[in-house]
Amino acid sequence: MDLGRTRCSNDDSPLPTSTESADPTDTLLEKLSSPYSEKKLPFWREHIKIVFVTGIAFLFMFGFSAIVFENNRILEKQLQSSLIDSPANKALKWTVVEWEHDDGAQGDYVGEPRPVLEKAWRDIFDIMNVRLSEQDLMAVGRLEDAVALPDGSGYAGTLNVFHELHCIWWLYKYVHKDHYFEGANPHEQAIMKLHSHHCLNYLRKSAMCHSDVGIITYNWKKGSLKPKATATTHQCADWSRIIEWSGSRSFNMTKPGYIVNPRLGPVFKEGEEEGLAVGIPEHDVDVDVDAIS
Repeated sequence: MDLGRTRCSNDDSPLPTSTESADPTDTLLEKLSSPYSEKKLPFWREHIKIVFVTGIAFLFMFGFSAIVFENNRILEKQLQSSLIDSPANKALKWTVVEWEHDDGAQGDYVGEPRPVLEKAWRDIFDIMNVRLSEQDLMAVGRLEDAVALPDGSGYAGTLNVFHELHCIWWLYKYVHKDHYFEGANPHEQAIMKLHSHHCLNYLRKSAMCHSDVGIITYNWKKGSLKPKATATTHQCADWSRIIEWSGSRSFNMTKPGYIVNPRLGPVFKEGEEEGLAVGIPEHDVDVDVDAIS
């Protein structure tokens, strides 16, 4: 028996024909062109589409977040900034503070004249006069309208807030004029009254300028016929930062002979600590005593 022929005759596998090839490359091509492969391609296209859409969504969310962040930064900058140039702008930091309306005449700045009160006010005015640089003055267009310090360290200046505080202090003293201005003659009394009206008007303008729009509400207090104002919320500058800024630039303007008027001589002499030292405007003018008494 021919075993080789018998094995071949019992083999069910078809023999390659002249049109078939045993090349593995042909087999790979056949697989790639098969119906199964055609089903795979749309899956990859869908996958790419998902990745693309996800990327677009990520970019959109990133861009939106960046816009929100920038808007918040701009808003914060606007709240912290000022419409006017001032070297003290960088010291401004706003905070929310609640005031009680029933605190009465409490604290070191109010009440009857006493050493503690006077020291509290003097501590404020000791740092009110500050050195300004040439750049500071150029920024506000005041270089030609400034008093240079004799030691060449800058120019004399102060912040508006200290003028407001000076006016409050002046009005406090005017309320207690029997203590602070005892023995004033009629002309001096007329000057003091004129100065008081100046301060009242300055504080009026300042209040309107600041226009604190915080809300005041009322409630009923036991035993009171009229409704009473409740605590109020205010947007306030951090005063400690203003004190720190001013204190770092302050100088003693009342030092005898330090500030000299080029035409009239020394501004302050021994024992003189008022006037320009605490922001008091000059009223050396002819006053009709009867008209303002």
